[in-house]
Amino acid sequence: VQTVLKAGISPTNLEHITGHGLQKLMRSHRPLSYQLEEVLSVPELFLFVEETLGISRKELSKIFNCGIGFAFFVRTEKEAFEVVAIAR
Repeated sequence: VQTVLKAGISPTNLEHITGHGLQKLMRSHRPLSYQLEEVLSVPELFLFVEETLGISRKELSKIFNCGIGFAFFVRTEKEAFEVVAIAR
């Protein structure tokens, strides 16, 4: 977050993604949208939990964030690409 702010980008919203966090984003009263182009691989820890407890991947995603982390909402597509470049 600090690196994004230092780059001069002022997010319009920041959402911590936990459990069913992606579903929470869809309930915002603000005119926000997001687009998932690819899903991150599931970290080994969560694969262990999935196998050990016999939880489905869908349920695992609802209970845990599986490493997704944090969502940035910005005003423009250009800023979105800048945030992605900083994250990389």
